[in-house]
Amino acid sequence: MQSACSFGKIRLQKSDTDVEADLSAVVFCTDLAVWVDLGSIMKSKIKLLMGISAACLVMQTTVIAQNEKKPVSFSAEFKLAEGTKSGILIIKSKMAKKHYIYALTQKKVPPPTKIKIEASKSHKIEGKFKANKKPTVIEKDEIFNNRIEKHYGEVAFAAPFSVSGNPKSIKVPITIIGQVCSDETCTLLREKIVAKFGGYYKPAKNKK
Repeated sequence: MQSACSFGKIRLQKSDTDVEADLSAVVFCTDLAVWVDLGSIMKSKIKLLMGISAACLVMQTTVIAQNEKKPVSFSAEFKLAEGTKSGILIIKSKMAKKHYIYALTQKKVPPPTKIKIEASKSHKIEGKFKANKKPTVIEKDEIFNNRIEKHYGEVAFAAPFSVSGNPKSIKVPITIIGQVCSDETCTLLREKIVAKFGGYYKPAKNKK
């Protein structure tokens, strides 16, 4: 695998903190070190040593190009069955070409994508989120040496959901945590979105 190197202005993301700085030099290579000089923002220097690309997939510090388009986007809404306060919460994701996220059902490492819903008296998640399609599965990945489950393209996650009060006034804060990856790199994912009321649907009739 060839080493990939870049220079310029970047943003560092770690947990909920964003630090933006003009870097005197940034070198990112799979077989070298990452050297970050934060100049006037931070006098100290951060040196992150990485041996192989596998370490990049699980590292908790991510370097993102300033003008790079986001490789994944999310949207969300909730719908209710007619005449009830119960329905479904739907989160839709769309990945850029050749990018993917790990499935909710991913085991061990790398960690799965996680969906967190902010607690509220106005709404409640009544069950687990499930994907609308099966993930791409690699039974034994050559890097992690275990089963890998990931989603490409577009995928939606839905969970049973209920509300109290007027659904049109309810907003549901959602946080998606995980990684969005390509064959070359992974980016730490912590996306915050809000789900709003998307209307009513007719519930399916029970077959006798």
